[in-house]
Amino acid sequence: MTRLLSFLVLGVGAFVTRLPAQDAATLYGAGAFRLAADSFAARARAEPDVPAHWYNLGNALYRAGDDVGARAAWIRAAREAPRNSDIRDALNMVTAPDAASATDTTVPFVTPGEVLAVAGVLWVLAWILAAFRRPLRHVIPMFLVAVIVAVLGYSKAREFHRPLALVLHTNTALRVAPFASASTRRSMNDGTTVEVLRRYAGWVLVRRGNEEGWLQRSEIVPLTGTGT
Repeated sequence: MTRLLSFLVLGVGAFVTRLPAQDAATLYGAGAFRLAADSFAARARAEPDVPAHWYNLGNALYRAGDDVGARAAWIRAAREAPRNSDIRDALNMVTAPDAASATDTTVPFVTPGEVLAVAGVLWVLAWILAAFRRPLRHVIPMFLVAVIVAVLGYSKAREFHRPLALVLHTNTALRVAPFASASTRRSMNDGTTVEVLRRYAGWVLVRRGNEEGWLQRSEIVPLTGTGT
């Protein structure tokens, strides 16, 4: 019943009707959710800064039964449009499997670019105060606040560019070497956040906390770059 209600909430999506091309929206409306997801994914790869593409991709994947893929797409959408209530509501339907994964994928209500813009404005205001020979007790705090805000924005921007990924399936084997026959270090739950360290053939070396191991590329969905 909960999932049925979620389907009704998602519908075709407010963003879908605003897409210039109708192929993906038509497929979505016809119930061909996996095909629609492929079309939305192509749009997301071509224009990764457009939150509508990621939001629609998440809708299609969710309706196709891919909760982890949907969460990854909605996280990407939220990073571009953090105050959009539709995206926030969608993310609430696919929660992280553990506290660490939830922390890794938390999206603030402002973008790093917005924070850096505020820092720039404060910096300019501080120089204006200095030019008008305002007391140092007014100028210096303004400079300090501008620097602090800039550091916060830069820190969040770096965090968004961390090569994080979500594990797609439950009981995924984290292996000690990039071979299917390698022994399993541990099993990982679907939706678990991992950091990608390097790639080798069809494998990726990932870190989870203090533990490292190998996963197949097909077993994760990235949260950075143009991949989906």
